[in-house]
Amino acid sequence: MIKTTLVDSGTGKQVKILPGLLGFETLVVATMPQLVGTFKAASSTTQTVTNIVTPDADGSLLITDILISTGKSVGNTLVINFTDGSNTIKIMQFELTVAISFGQSFIGCWRGWSDARIDMSADAAFTATVAIGYVKIPKISTLKYSEWDKLR
Repeated sequence: MIKTTLVDSGTGKQVKILPGLLGFETLVVATMPQLVGTFKAASSTTQTVTNIVTPDADGSLLITDILISTGKSVGNTLVINFTDGSNTIKIMQFELTVAISFGQSFIGCWRGWSDARIDMSADAAFTATVAIGYVKIPKISTLKYSEWDKLR
C-alpha cells in the first residue's frame, strides 16, 4: 500500500479520512443535497392551490425528491408547478382514476428560477399529500426567469 495524503490547495489542510465499514480508511464524498437538503410536505382536501415550499427572497429551489399520495378519486387532476406568480411551469400532472402513491428522486438539475415556489393544485375536493425534497439556492447562484428559460 502506498501512503498518500490529500491536501486542500486553498487552505493547505489535509482532507479528513474516516474509518470505513470494512476496516480500512475511506475518503467520504457527499453531494450538496446530502449535506444541506431538507424537505417540506403539504396536504390538501379541497379544490385549491397549496404552496408547498418557497425559496428565500430572490433565491431558488433545487428539487431532490418528490413523494405524492392521494385518496381515491375519479376524474380529478393534481398538478405540481414551479411558479413565481407570473410564470408557471408544470412539473407533474396526474389524472386521477385511482388513489396514487408515487415517489421519485431527481439526479439532474431540477432547479427553478428566482422566487419560483412549488405548489400543488387540485381541481376538486380530494385528499392529496405532496412532499418535496429540496435545497435552497442563494440569490448569488439564482437565475431570473428569462435566463433560466433560455437554458431549457
